[in-house]
Amino acid sequence: RVLTDHVSSLLFAPTEAAIQHLATEGITEGVTMSGDVMYDLLLLVQEKGLINKTSHSEYYYATIHRPYNTDDPNRLRLLFEHFNNLDHKFIFSIHPRTRKLAEDYGLHLDAYSNIRFIDPASYLENINYMASSSALITDSGGMQKEAYFLKKLCVTIRSETEWTETLEHGWNTLCYDDFSQIKDILNT
Repeated sequence: RVLTDHVSSLLFAPTEAAIQHLATEGITEGVTMSGDVMYDLLLLVQEKGLINKTSHSEYYYATIHRPYNTDDPNRLRLLFEHFNNLDHKFIFSIHPRTRKLAEDYGLHLDAYSNIRFIDPASYLENINYMASSSALITDSGGMQKEAYFLKKLCVTIRSETEWTETLEHGWNTLCYDDFSQIKDILNT
């Protein structure tokens, strides 16, 4: 991504923060703030009444798919155990690769009674699950932003985020090494 930025003559940044990131790389020419297509799509979905947010939802919504969270059997097991022991039920939209790895590792999904594993959700299903949840737990870059746009608390199971603006005002919190922090983050 950095190399592409440096060889491009036109750069369309979604936010002021993105423009500042480019400036720190020494890129100021040909930069235009274009707005965020993810935000535009979410607004369109809201305008069309396609978000059916329920109040007083008592579940967390989760997606985990990145190799550093799934390729280590112990790490994936620990994630499932921490999710299973939280105070609300979990709806976990499980990526086919994550499901396959869990099976390969001998992790029986039905052993986690507090987690309802569902097949990957469509865009609209995903937005609705997120909008109605108490919080999102994910390692997805795009979903962090969607949660931020929906003003939904998010815990990102990563050591970094490309969307630093989501960290402002506590909407998003990074949690990478100590999964026991998830409960504290969700209860703040």
